[in-house]
Amino acid sequence: MSALPPVFDSRTQVLILGSMPGKKSLDQNQYYAHPQNAFWPIILQGTSCDLSHSYAERLAALVKLRVGVWDVLADCERSGSLDSNIVRGSEVFNPLDEVVKSLPALTGVFFNGQKAQHLFNRRFKHLSKEKRPCFSVLPSTSPAYAAMSTSQKSTIWSKALGQHVEHFSDVSFT
Repeated sequence: MSALPPVFDSRTQVLILGSMPGKKSLDQNQYYAHPQNAFWPIILQGTSCDLSHSYAERLAALVKLRVGVWDVLADCERSGSLDSNIVRGSEVFNPLDEVVKSLPALTGVFFNGQKAQHLFNRRFKHLSKEKRPCFSVLPSTSPAYAAMSTSQKSTIWSKALGQHVEHFSDVSFT
């Protein structure tokens, strides 16, 4: 299974990295397409863009927020959608070392869950030792991670994004 293309530009201040898109996301060719995934409601909270907007409009909102999205893996073998089913040794990594160094405004790299951070550290741990950007794991927005409510996840995500994205809570899309 192959991953989705990256979403970011030279103004990106925060890069959110997942491990590998789930089956529904790959089938629909959209990041976080599972209807119970909390990513879009969390990331667009406080903006005038929401789930009623088209996928293209939501991606444009991310870029306007200066938030990028990609995955640690470009390809892997996995049955189903669970990260725990990724076959070790089948992973093909995205060129994240090049990307992180090429984004001049980047202040934070956030992992959408522990598996994304674990995979990243297997290949790119040297990057997390540098002073810029900050690297941090956030609670997974996946419905499979039920240890926290969506509200709890939202609070943590909003605080983290607000510390790294200029005027994050002030962005309007009207």
